[in-house]
Amino acid sequence: MLSAQDTQLLTRVGPGAPMGDLLRRYWNPALMSSELPAPDCTPIRVKLLGENLVAFRDTSGRVGLIADRCPHRGASLFFGRNEDDGLRCVYHGWKYDVEGRCLDMPNEPEESRFKDKFRHIAYPCVERAGMVWTYMGPLALKPPFPEYPWNLVPDDHVEVSKRVIQNNWMQSLEGGIDSSHVAYLHNEGGGQRQIRNANSATQNLTRQDTAPRFELMEIPAGVLIAAQRNAPEDRYYWRINIFMLPFWTAPPGGIGPATRLTAWEPMDDFTLMRWNIYFNPERPLTPEERAQCHQVGGVDLGNEEYLPPTTQPGGAFHGIRNEENDYMIDRELQRTQSFTGIVGIGTQDQAMTETMKTDNLGPILNRTLEHLGTSDSGVIAARRILLRAARKLRDENVAPPGTGDPSVFRYTAAGIVLPRQESWVEAARSFFAAPKAMSAWPSEGQRWR
Repeated sequence: MLSAQDTQLLTRVGPGAPMGDLLRRYWNPALMSSELPAPDCTPIRVKLLGENLVAFRDTSGRVGLIADRCPHRGASLFFGRNEDDGLRCVYHGWKYDVEGRCLDMPNEPEESRFKDKFRHIAYPCVERAGMVWTYMGPLALKPPFPEYPWNLVPDDHVEVSKRVIQNNWMQSLEGGIDSSHVAYLHNEGGGQRQIRNANSATQNLTRQDTAPRFELMEIPAGVLIAAQRNAPEDRYYWRINIFMLPFWTAPPGGIGPATRLTAWEPMDDFTLMRWNIYFNPERPLTPEERAQCHQVGGVDLGNEEYLPPTTQPGGAFHGIRNEENDYMIDRELQRTQSFTGIVGIGTQDQAMTETMKTDNLGPILNRTLEHLGTSDSGVIAARRILLRAARKLRDENVAPPGTGDPSVFRYTAAGIVLPRQESWVEAARSFFAAPKAMSAWPSEGQRWR
């Protein structure tokens, strides 16, 4: 369990919070490029790390991400006019470009030059893999753009989906690196989803061996979490999951040859955006594979059936299965085919993490009440890495792991079956998604048990 102080440090992400300061030192996805489909299109609301922002694509096609409140009198810039390479507040006409410069102040005398004396809050943006990424930390400390594997391939190799989840980000992240729950929560009776890099003989091993043994190995920007399960013919099945700073997880699985990574990105202390990124390092995804990334069935995390969109932050990405309707649980399905009776792996996860509430903290779990076991080794390691990095930044001004070397993020997950005497560490090299980054693979000396 965690102390109340460590729970506070781990979960709070707003401006000035130590964990919020840590997360702001990384490049984070802010929205899909498709949400701003054309120059001078309608601006949209974005909420990220507790900050209310507005995104717009200017006349030249550049994306701006600026604070929602106009610095003049605080009116919302969401209602602004997107025109002539800037967003103009409709209250008094003040106009801002993507870098936060005030381009025009029509209600002030021309000779005042007041518009040149300040900058509005604006965060730099980069478009890659169909996403708009932003950096919200000190500009002088802006790190190189991270070399996550899907950022190293053409955009047509990548498919992205996302959904709003109504709980603190750590609850969902911890579920993303928890291999032991898969045998229960995602047990669909007669069916079992295909596991990437595992042949047909291994597809039921996760369900058959429900008490895996864990080995962990720290990597420069996170930890590898290997769950060992018994397999026929004196072998082990290794389900190798990954946690990468600041909030990425990668369990084995995907669509055909495409692999998946997930971001559990805090919108604020009580809400997160779950990003699923599917990519194929070798070729473009087919239309059929792209459709599978969003389907309702049990092979995938997508199941992106949404409520009618609103203009609120993330308002187009709320699932129709939610806490208000008990995630449309089907008790007959639960009795006959599905362990949960809830359709979709992503919704099954969401039902568990959104209902992890405590009286005094709301959607933030009170971790002083936990009783963790050996199956929680990965969760413990991820917490340790995050808390250590946040404290070092706060107390010693030590730069967060990975911010100085973008290549340390070149990892994906794997599911492999090996003779019992063989090392999963060495074998997992061959399933790496970005072969040119093999030098980043850790040594045996960094391995944990």
